Amino acid sequence: MCWRGHPVYDCQTDFRFYWLESKLEEEEGLSIISKTNSFKFVGLQNFPCSLDSIQSVLTQTYSYKVDGLLFYHMHTHYTPGSTPLVGWLRPYMAPEILGFPPPPGPLAEKPAYAQEQMRQILEHKKDGKGAAEGGRYELEHLSTIAMS
Repeated sequence: MCWRGHPVYDCQTDFRFYWLESKLEEEEGLSIISKTNSFKFVGLQNFPCSLDSIQSVLTQTYSYKVDGLLFYHMHTHYTPGSTPLVGWLRPYMAPEILGFPPPPGPLAEKPAYAQEQMRQILEHKKDGKGAAEGGRYELEHLSTIAMS
């Protein structure tokens, strides 16, 4: 969590996003693969966490595979490790988990295994498994597929 020796641990999330984006733009050659750069670094877009924004994100098409939506608390300092201040959902889960009708588009389409996955989640909730303090269900359990 440092850029050339400058720590950004004590900065809020929105500043860290801004800082990362500006630094990626400043550094030449990060977005191409070369002898000195084995990987292509591309900053991902971030969007506000509102119903309109999430629905818009789910209806867009992307030049890369979107495997999930990452939710950050915007007014907190960096917390290493697992934290309730960051959550992740597969795109098709967002409407059901966040409680809005699924918008049209490929990201909101449920894969074949989704019904079984939701049944497992509801079963775990009913049995009290995976529940965080206060009975809330932790999002990390919502994206885990049990293979049989």
